[in-house]
Amino acid sequence: MSVITALTVDGVPSEADILSLAGHLRTIPLYSVSDEEFQDVIRRLHEALTIEMGIGTCVFDTHAPWLQARKADIEPFYWGRYQTELRKQGWAPKVVTALDKVTDDILDLMGNPDGEDGWPRRGLVMGDVQSGKTSNYTDSSAKRPMPGISW
Repeated sequence: MSVITALTVDGVPSEADILSLAGHLRTIPLYSVSDEEFQDVIRRLHEALTIEMGIGTCVFDTHAPWLQARKADIEPFYWGRYQTELRKQGWAPKVVTALDKVTDDILDLMGNPDGEDGWPRRGLVMGDVQSGKTSNYTDSSAKRPMPGISW
């Protein structure tokens, strides 16, 4: 985790940057590992730093943005736990961040549930096999406030 924190400040690091910092940290007794463990760490760093998820495209007729103005007032009941579970399962940090953004975009496009018309919008999420459709749906549900608390 120290390597990821140090390397992601200015964007995605190069192969040389990863190897250099990881090699340097390896000389510190706290981070001393075998060659096999070192290769595993490098592989995991590559996965964590280079795997990305595209934002996607949406088509809509009219839209009144609302979520950013209300986001500070919404306490997502399950999002923190879902995000933690995704990371435990090995999801790359950039993918979890992209999923968060995409889901916010989807929720915003769904319309304000407290608006005059209620929540009349309908939509369709399409994508390739294993492209994240279910994760988007789960994330949308996870970001809703606790049951019984209005938006």
